[in-house]
Amino acid sequence: MPAAPSGMAGDPRRMDGGSILLPENAFFVLTANNDDSTFAFSDKVYDRASVMDLDSRAEPFDAPRKPAARLGWPQLSKMFDEAAARYSLTGRDLRRVSRIDAWLRENLGLSFGNRILLQMRRFVPAFVACGGTAEEALDLLLARKVLRKLSAANPVVVRSKAPELLSLLSAVFGEGNAPVCESAVKRYVEG
Repeated sequence: MPAAPSGMAGDPRRMDGGSILLPENAFFVLTANNDDSTFAFSDKVYDRASVMDLDSRAEPFDAPRKPAARLGWPQLSKMFDEAAARYSLTGRDLRRVSRIDAWLRENLGLSFGNRILLQMRRFVPAFVACGGTAEEALDLLLARKVLRKLSAANPVVVRSKAPELLSLLSAVFGEGNAPVCESAVKRYVEG
């Protein structure tokens, strides 16, 4: 993985020409504040990152003690592959996403690329394998990656089109079955 454009004297011992070999099980977890003191993130950030809003506190709970389990990358990767084979996106799921994408393109000039669709194909099955539903997974992913782009659209247009978008979400998912998306739309309308 490239860590710098070129090597320099004094680079770490295992760095070669600005690159360092990282094992498959190395993941990068980063944080960034997005508040009134920062500039807006570009669409590319939402296409590549998984954004979580920490707007409220969860209720404390006691977690039962369980024996420690070791899980290496080969096992985790196998579990992702098994989930993708068992719980792949259905034609219905893809039609839902396509309908929302078409509406956003036609009405707000917003769209999302293949990168997000590929992420859906991995995220939804893993979410379902962990006990959730495809609808819940799509609700989360669409709100966190696609509807965030509403912040870059004309706020007057977003406000005027919000009722229609909320109706579409109800038609696609069922009344009240896309609470994260609905909340995201309302947040952009109110804020």
